[in-house]
Amino acid sequence: AIKRRQEDAAYERQQAENLKQMEDTIHKAVLNCYAIEGSYPATLDYVEQYYGLQIDHDRYDVFYEIFAQNIMPEITVIEKDTESSQ
Repeated sequence: AIKRRQEDAAYERQQAENLKQMEDTIHKAVLNCYAIEGSYPATLDYVEQYYGLQIDHDRYDVFYEIFAQNIMPEITVIEKDTESSQ
């Protein structure tokens, strides 16, 4: 039982790290667009198309809220519940 809890904890840590990496990658791509074009992208689709951002949409829900072209958008990444769909 202890080994199972340790495995579960390690898995959860890895999932949290993967989520953080995805968030960081999205932020960097959005900032790169801002640095090059002088405004934040209107959509994440734009960043995916023109800046090579790759998001696993089967694994993550990404919410992108832009307020103005010169204000950093609010970006939220949530891992989908893949266990219930298997």
